[in-house]
Amino acid sequence: MIKIDLSTKKLSQTIYFPAIVGIFTGTFIIFFAKYSILLIVGLIAAAVIIINPYLGILLYLLTLALPPGLYISFASNATAGLGCLLLILAGKNKLKKTHLNWLLPIMYFAAILPAFMVEGVMLNYLNYPNALLTVIFYSLTSLIIINLVDSAERFEFLYKFIVLIGVIIGVTCFLQSLNLDPIEKYIYGLMDRSHLLQRGASLVNVDTGFQSLKRAIGYTGDAIATAVIEQSIFFLALALILTKKSFWGKTIFCLSALVLFMGLFTTFSRSVWVSSSIGCIYWWYKKGMNKKELFSALIIILLLSYCFRGTIYERYYQTFVNKDFKKDEISYQISQLRRFADNPFIGTGMGHINEFPQVRDYFTDMGFYSYFDPETEQEVVDADVYTEDSQVQLTSFLPGFANQLGIIGLFSVLLIIFYTWKSLCCSEKIFKSINDQKLYYLTIGLKSSYVSLLIHLLMRGDQTAKMLWILLGLSWSVYNIAIKKKEEHISI
Repeated sequence: MIKIDLSTKKLSQTIYFPAIVGIFTGTFIIFFAKYSILLIVGLIAAAVIIINPYLGILLYLLTLALPPGLYISFASNATAGLGCLLLILAGKNKLKKTHLNWLLPIMYFAAILPAFMVEGVMLNYLNYPNALLTVIFYSLTSLIIINLVDSAERFEFLYKFIVLIGVIIGVTCFLQSLNLDPIEKYIYGLMDRSHLLQRGASLVNVDTGFQSLKRAIGYTGDAIATAVIEQSIFFLALALILTKKSFWGKTIFCLSALVLFMGLFTTFSRSVWVSSSIGCIYWWYKKGMNKKELFSALIIILLLSYCFRGTIYERYYQTFVNKDFKKDEISYQISQLRRFADNPFIGTGMGHINEFPQVRDYFTDMGFYSYFDPETEQEVVDADVYTEDSQVQLTSFLPGFANQLGIIGLFSVLLIIFYTWKSLCCSEKIFKSINDQKLYYLTIGLKSSYVSLLIHLLMRGDQTAKMLWILLGLSWSVYNIAIKKKEEHISI
């Protein structure tokens, strides 16, 4: 049985505790009128995290299935990060050295620089800080995990905890695909997102009889974001199967992987199906596949395809008859890259990619002629955003970072991706050389998740980036554990 070590020095015992209490009290008073319920929940979470910041990671991971930028996510992550850093200072422990220690500040600098160089960005940050805070808090997750997940036991527990969350999301997706989710309406009503109950795709064709394509969206409100979360966790579950020797242990994680696969399948995201397939190819390349596993995989895919054959045919019709090849999203990326090519040194700042005048001309050239206005009421935007004369301007990952942060920010992100991959490869070699089978397979699972997510980020960004930062944190945590185990192995 895994025990979580909670013996770390408590934040309430440090000299910083009164200041933190004062900050949260002031925040509560300022924002209580508008966000009372969320603030109360957030402060309860903050109180738990102050007792032990490690619990903040668990609370933050629970928000994986929720919409991006939700205030409880910010409260959990920001407070856990503050608690982590203050504990390090109070305990006179060094911040664990990784490339992220200097690359993240560079990325933050690139995000803030446009506020002083581009007209309107500072005002936008002050009035609508959500996009900027999302990037900061999501990326801060990686540093929190690296510094608080410092043992193989904690790493394995967090690994399993993420798989558990993915299974819950998978069950939710499967129920939604059958229109059997009993709490969907309640959850969306609680989040004041009742419009998300209309779960349909863009396919409406009277001649073919297609009216809407029902897709599971979890509680993120976005089928693709939910699918990417399930895709990433799916490979973690596969790795856990190989760490178990008992029949029941293998059975439990086989069922977990099956639920996760159903979760990503029932979102009917074509891009995720592609990236998941590539991830599976990499997994089979690293681990190998026997005839029994191949036969089981084919049976599961054929069975699900038969059960949802009508929906799959609609997807086929969209792709090859209507020729819907994600043309809008490709155009978004081209628009961003063109703006970046014209001014690569200073970005437009974080936010909706068409929010600033500096980038709108590029969208006009690509045929987009309706723009998100932050002054417009959300209800008006929701009512108008899916009409023929308007599109949702989604932020793709690498082109988005290039456009919004400029070459400095893009270069820092690319270095983060490269050094993380390098650390995973190093961890894999170390665990193989010291014959630590459990951590070796868990590292292979992480690498497969990382590969499939990076492939998907070539097509889409937005909420999927939240999972990226979690994987980055886990990757560097297992690297630090690998280095420690290597030193112990040499000293024996």
